[in-house]
Amino acid sequence: MAVCVLRIESRGEVGVLITVTTTSDIRARAPGRTRSVTRHYEALALVAGFLDEYEQNQGPGHESN
Repeated sequence: MAVCVLRIESRGEVGVLITVTTTSDIRARAPGRTRSVTRHYEALALVAGFLDEYEQNQGPGHESN
């Protein structure tokens, strides 16, 4: 099972800070990957990349939950 968390913080007049944290396997003890961006399209691209990577890793012989 994988998880992707978006955290959006207001930065006043300068906009927002969007933090994207992804974990490819929540059972693993390794920390997730965290990246911060300021534009919604950058956050969407990170989420799309996470979904693509998850889909690629769900090939034959891979455990499914």
